[in-house]
Amino acid sequence: MTQPDILALSPIALFAAFLLDLVIGDPRWLPHPVRLLGRLIEGTEGILRKRLTTPDDERLGGVVLAVSVVTATFFVTAWLVSVLMEAIERPPFALLGLIAGVVL
Repeated sequence: MTQPDILALSPIALFAAFLLDLVIGDPRWLPHPVRLLGRLIEGTEGILRKRLTTPDDERLGGVVLAVSVVTATFFVTAWLVSVLMEAIERPPFALLGLIAGVVL
């Protein structure tokens, strides 16, 4: 079995996806998670750059930045999933099905 080529979408499917995104896309009042991550990175980088001056220090700062962003993202996501799981009071796979249904 071969995987479908993502670039082989029909023009009709692509246009339908575009219209669907226009109708039910991200609400303007809700900040997008990628923008929040960008702000986290920008703020953390600003703090680190003020304190780190040598190339070795900056390399260490890059590692600290990467690890802290990934760790923060993991824990915030885990917390949100646990809150949602408590809200719907179902097994974890039900939430994964709900998310997959929304995304797809």
